[in-house]
Amino acid sequence: MVDFDEFVVMKEGFLKKLNIAIDRIIEEKQSMNLDYDFIEKILKSMIKNKNVNNSDVLVVAPIDRSQLLSITLDFFNSIDPEFYKKTIEIILQQNNDIKMNMYNIHEVSDFKTRDENDFVEHTPYGVVQTRNGQALVNIPTRTELRGEEEKIINKKDCTLEDLYTVVHEIAHLFDLNLDISKPTKNEIAGEKETYEDNIARELTGEATTIAFEGLLSDYLLKNTAYPKAAIQQISNKRINSCLQKARIVYSRLLLAREKNERGEITLDFIEKLMKDYNLSIQDVRYMASSIINSPKDMLMQNRYAIGGLIAPTIIKTYKTKRFRGNKKIFRRSQKMRLKISIKTNWNTTK
Repeated sequence: MVDFDEFVVMKEGFLKKLNIAIDRIIEEKQSMNLDYDFIEKILKSMIKNKNVNNSDVLVVAPIDRSQLLSITLDFFNSIDPEFYKKTIEIILQQNNDIKMNMYNIHEVSDFKTRDENDFVEHTPYGVVQTRNGQALVNIPTRTELRGEEEKIINKKDCTLEDLYTVVHEIAHLFDLNLDISKPTKNEIAGEKETYEDNIARELTGEATTIAFEGLLSDYLLKNTAYPKAAIQQISNKRINSCLQKARIVYSRLLLAREKNERGEITLDFIEKLMKDYNLSIQDVRYMASSIINSPKDMLMQNRYAIGGLIAPTIIKTYKTKRFRGNKKIFRRSQKMRLKISIKTNWNTTK
């Protein structure tokens, strides 16, 4: 039996709150123009993949900041010249609408101060904030370093993982689903973006970034001398994170189905989910907390789960047809045609 003592100390009335909050998920499913049955099917196929084994020993590869930015430019140039030009504008601060802010996470104590555009100046994680055509790209560095590790690495240096963060966040700025430098077709026509358009852009918002992380790993292995162990460890960590989000989203859909069909979610059912889908107490707490308290966290879980489903198709298409083929994929995913976007990566044709 799973020890549920931690559930008891979480909050009194946890199960009651979960049962009430899960109704919101049911309403969400009914209001969205999204094939949840299909997503549930492919998520089930995806989560059969076990986590990639990773060493418990952190392999840190220091990298000079200037070298990090140089590799970023070279990498995007290898993907598409248009992305290379946009990246130069961002890194050299040539675009007045986009500001990139890199900082040592260990030298920041205030994560609440806002600038004149009401952007949070420093965040504990990489993020792109957008508002009124303006963007702030926050890149905290050295985030994986702790204790003695942080002291050993030269304080002027970044790490290889920071390179992945830079590529991930910059990719958001020219994501084919959400390019802030270009108006949408609706905006050009003087129309407001529809609810379905907005949901599509939100749900597919991590597909490009996750795909670029995979392509970056290939690029580093082929074109640099950085330790293969460090590259593989970072890659595995990010793959496992997507798999975790997929398990959580799939389990959340099953919770909604259980409540809809049986009228109640019990601890016995939660225990079965944990056993069937390899969920830890921490996973369940994270899932339950987001359902009860934070719809924003649920959206992020959806983004990474769906992004993890679409990303392999982007990588596969890029390697066979170059980037032109991927633009078709994104147009399809933007219209919620996820069946075409995902294709056969997770055995969806069977």
